[in-house]
Amino acid sequence: MNENRLVDFLGHMQQAAVDACGFIEGLDKVVWETVKTALPELLTQLPSVLEDADNKSNI
Repeated sequence: MNENRLVDFLGHMQQAAVDACGFIEGLDKVVWETVKTALPELLTQLPSVLEDADNKSNI
């Protein structure tokens, strides 16, 4: 690989890393808000899910 192509290749890798960081920036806040709203509902449904799973395993 000649020197010019290596510089281009490294530049593309650096831009890809910057882009990837930009894609996930702020995602933690979205995930946390989703967990805060969904978790209480999931916890209220857990006993019925466990009971249903237990009933199916006894068949």
